[in-house]
Amino acid sequence: MKRIVILLTFIFIALPSAQAGFWLQPSINYHTDTDDNTNFEYAAAHYSFVLGATFGKKGNWVVGQSVVSWSRSEGNTTTDPANEMSMLELGPRIMYFFGKDRNFYVSGTYNFYAKGTRNVAGAEADIDGSSIMASFGLQMKGNKRFYLGFSFNYHATSISKSTVDNTSEDVSNSYSRIYPAIDFSLRFK
Repeated sequence: MKRIVILLTFIFIALPSAQAGFWLQPSINYHTDTDDNTNFEYAAAHYSFVLGATFGKKGNWVVGQSVVSWSRSEGNTTTDPANEMSMLELGPRIMYFFGKDRNFYVSGTYNFYAKGTRNVAGAEADIDGSSIMASFGLQMKGNKRFYLGFSFNYHATSISKSTVDNTSEDVSNSYSRIYPAIDFSLRFK
């Protein structure tokens, strides 16, 4: 929590200048897959949100707080309980916009806070670790403040600790995904 306060203080006090503005950008992805032959079912949802400030001569850079929430469920629909996982991840995100109207962007995120739950074969565990995310996107201008677009994202979460019934153990599990997302931004200057 201390790191979040330091990051937000840096963003909202140190960076803003005459060209600074505030930035709001949510992204969303939902995917399902079923196989009637094997009774397999898979579902995944991925939501991310950035609140940041622009800086630089043209306001092409955005630094902000990233919030990522994702979940997944998979399993045999007739016999086994589904394997489920749900995570909340927080950390700083840096974005760079380019193009005539700042339509294209690349970004990188390091989420030092990643906590959630995992249920495998009926055994539930609290898990935590960290994650990274890299994105490339395109946003088209709707009006002066609203942009709508899509992005391609790479997201990887590393789980380092698992706790079951107050007993913790060090683990080394990783989950990665490449996915498209619909996103939009509200840009206030």
